[in-house]
Amino acid sequence: MSKMKNRSYKSNGANNRGKRNYSSNNGSARRAPGGGGGNASNNRAKYIERAQEALSNGNRVEAETYFQYAEHYGRVAAKNEISATEAKESNINNEETAKNPEKEPEDNKES
Repeated sequence: MSKMKNRSYKSNGANNRGKRNYSSNNGSARRAPGGGGGNASNNRAKYIERAQEALSNGNRVEAETYFQYAEHYGRVAAKNEISATEAKESNINNEETAKNPEKEPEDNKES
């Protein structure tokens, strides 16, 4: 008669060794209350509105939290605006260069 091993330890989930999930998409990441979908300008306006509502309800701590989110999204919006302006200027400069390539000076031409 062969010896039977007690395998009841596997029933408690111990058989998942080496099968860890290192994905950051597990839902435990900290997020802004109420989600953060939309663009930065819209999020800023949303959090200012929520902060004002919290103040009117007498909740200064919650209002401060929302004002901090609004400030963050204000900085993000400003950064995005600067990046967009720089990209637009770069595109304009590239188009002008393509249309009017620099001509060689007269002194460098062979006679």
